[in-house]
Amino acid sequence: MGGIEEEIREETGQELSEAGQSLTVRQRRAIPFREIARVAFKLYPRRAVLGFSLFVGQAFMYNGITFNLGTLLTRSSGWRRRRCRSSSSSTRSATSSVP
Repeated sequence: MGGIEEEIREETGQELSEAGQSLTVRQRRAIPFREIARVAFKLYPRRAVLGFSLFVGQAFMYNGITFNLGTLLTRSSGWRRRRCRSSSSSTRSATSSVP
């Protein structure tokens, strides 16, 4: 606190008045998600709806692209399907040369 007060004094050139009352802050063990959602939607309803919409949209886009990437690339770029070597055969050949 002293560092913050000193910085304000230097920036403004004014002395700060003494605090009237003290404030006690107690840390909670956990804050339920329900309470966070209630506060967010009560105090900032438009921001909360926007944030939730972006969150859900991003999740659907991520899953849609990630799990369909092979299909998307095959259809859009004209790549032909190639057979891949099985990973177990390449692993076997790499480990068989180790003494």
